[in-house]
Amino acid sequence: EPSSSCCLVFGGLLLIIIVLSLFAVVVVSPHRNFGNGPVEPPIGVAMFTVSFPEISVFVGLVYLLNGIYGLARAFGLISAGPDDHSFQMGIAFQYFCTLVLMILVQVAYLPGGAMAAAAPSRACLTLGAHVLPAFLDFKMRSTPDELPDDYYGLEGTEKTGDIEAEETA
Repeated sequence: EPSSSCCLVFGGLLLIIIVLSLFAVVVVSPHRNFGNGPVEPPIGVAMFTVSFPEISVFVGLVYLLNGIYGLARAFGLISAGPDDHSFQMGIAFQYFCTLVLMILVQVAYLPGGAMAAAAPSRACLTLGAHVLPAFLDFKMRSTPDELPDDYYGLEGTEKTGDIEAEETA
């Protein structure tokens, strides 16, 4: 059962995200050639190159929706059992969108293949940002609350003779 303070924090965070997203679409986008084809010159943002802002907004929306869904699962607002892999599927779709739309399409559009050599590095850089949330969500749902002694494959808590000899010395 999620606490009321948890719901308030999550609701406030969701409200801030929605307001900032609306601000970006209404105020910033019309001044950045939104909906009129590729931007000249392309915009470099962190590890991404933006040639088509529309594609970047779509992929950003996928990131945003996955993030909200992941937070809702983490805070217990959406119940998820050990066999619920919907978040992992969402992250896989997000990584596919990132690879195809943000790395291949945006970089391939640049004249003369200017950044073609950067595509494999960018794919590797984004991999960690996609694997880690999916892994942590899986561990959050599948790790028991009380770990048994042999959970990590250890033989229990028995001490060997060498350790007992050191303790008596």
